[in-house]
Amino acid sequence: MSDELRNYDGNMCFDGPDMLVPLLHVDVNIAPGEPLQRLSLYEGQSVYEAATEFAEKHGLSPGMVQRLQGMLEELVLRQQQLQPQ
Repeated sequence: MSDELRNYDGNMCFDGPDMLVPLLHVDVNIAPGEPLQRLSLYEGQSVYEAATEFAEKHGLSPGMVQRLQGMLEELVLRQQQLQPQ
């Protein structure tokens, strides 16, 4: 496995103490017949930031940002509920 990764800004980051930790990944259907695109939420990143950056990268509408944000919020909540206390 390569120790070279891209962080959510698209910049390179390397395995080490400053490596971004993914909290979750979601495969998003951008358009019918197109391959799924991966939306990742990283530790320290807000769901709004993740949704906005993904939408900008893929040319999606502001309404899609809100849908993606809602989906991420729901997934984060579910993930928190599943973690042992």
